[in-house]
Amino acid sequence: MTSLQNANQPARAYPLGRQEIPFLLTLLLIWIVLAIFLAWRIDRYGAYASHSVERGLHFYYSKNSLVRPESLRLHKGYKEWALNLYGTDPSEYTRVGLAWADGQGIALKNISPENPDSQSATPYWWQAPGTGFFIGLFIKLFGRQHIWSYFIFICWLYFSCVTATYLLARQYVDRKCAFAAGVLSLFCVPVLDYFFGVGVFSADLLAAFPISLAFVVASQFWNRLEHIASAPVIFNATALGALFAIASYFKDGYVTLGIWTLGCLVVCGLIQKRPIRKLLIFAGIALLTMLIIQVPWRLRNQSSFGQFAMCQSTLNGYALWAQTWGDPDVYDRWCWNGGTCIGSRLAPEIAPQIRQELLSLSKESCHDAMRAYIEAVAKHPLAALRFKLRTYSTLWLGQNVHTLIYAWCLISCIAFLAFTVRYRLSFGPVLYTFPSLMLCASLILHYEHRYTLFFYQFITPVAWAVLIQGWASRPRRQQSAPVAEKVAVS
Repeated sequence: MTSLQNANQPARAYPLGRQEIPFLLTLLLIWIVLAIFLAWRIDRYGAYASHSVERGLHFYYSKNSLVRPESLRLHKGYKEWALNLYGTDPSEYTRVGLAWADGQGIALKNISPENPDSQSATPYWWQAPGTGFFIGLFIKLFGRQHIWSYFIFICWLYFSCVTATYLLARQYVDRKCAFAAGVLSLFCVPVLDYFFGVGVFSADLLAAFPISLAFVVASQFWNRLEHIASAPVIFNATALGALFAIASYFKDGYVTLGIWTLGCLVVCGLIQKRPIRKLLIFAGIALLTMLIIQVPWRLRNQSSFGQFAMCQSTLNGYALWAQTWGDPDVYDRWCWNGGTCIGSRLAPEIAPQIRQELLSLSKESCHDAMRAYIEAVAKHPLAALRFKLRTYSTLWLGQNVHTLIYAWCLISCIAFLAFTVRYRLSFGPVLYTFPSLMLCASLILHYEHRYTLFFYQFITPVAWAVLIQGWASRPRRQQSAPVAEKVAVS
């Protein structure tokens, strides 16, 4: 198949085979050279290799002079990384890994810059357990003197995501264009900036691989929906549910992306009159699989903490409401230009009371915070809209910290908009699931650019590939008949 599908026809997958290997090996060779450069950057700049969070790191340094993010190197140990990123999520994950490696289970090591040698640990369920588990596993296997082994693992994981992007593109375009998508994913500046700096110990990249594979499974299922038998439907649904559930063990919120993706498939199937029975069976099995895989950890938290939940931070939306009603003086320094604390700005007279109530972490306090937010927005709708729009570019275009990051994001967004206008739903709904979820979530979330990294890592490279193939396969202009006759006579 050498041309794109007609805009009114559903897309179908290109066949995969051994011919993919040379393209993937070429990507691997490029990645090895790039990874060496990224290792050099970390050993030169420490955590400040991540321009996108530089101001946030300065905030933590200003709070505690013992915190030195610029001193971090790959030959430094896990404890040094935890102490010099103290107060950040990567530090917390690393402290959980240290506790797990010491046989203390999923717990938070009570070390701090002031007390670096503490051996105690606190039972932990604030975040999902997967990231701390993997860090602890590498400490057990390779020791804690340096983080080189974990860095190599992160490099392998990143290339696995690039491979998944290539496979996702192959659901829509030929090998050469899919290779272009792989290159764009490989050199994705905003993603490299975050993950190969302060984000080495973040949860996002660990969740990225199963999510990228989930996109491939969903695209493959959609493209073959008319011809797929019952057994493959069950297999694909189980695989999709398992992948999103695995991602939720690194960040609980990603199960929401799984539910949203299934909803988009069903709605688009209704619009395009696709086999709805297969879609409903697929969605039901995937949802059931997600729940089954989450049950063991939820039961652990039910037994230990009295809550049938994956983690404490997302229980009843606590982290969301704590940010919505947070102290602007603190949050603006931590999340620069991120549109934080909208509730506190719209209703400053009740914000201190709500912050105090939220300290209880109770269901009632979260519901009260939600009701107060709705009332504040209803009372000041224009002020809320202006506040959101003022910093909205942060979510999609970065926090204006580096020209290259901003330019990459801007051009990628333009490409995706061109793809949307040109093809709409002719390639199915999968490429729209993540950006549409972020559009809806942005009505209430504060804006950190890392929230949309998957958009640039997986989605826009594929959109670029489709546009490139569409341009390459456009009909060629033929000479008009009179001109052709004149040439023949001459």
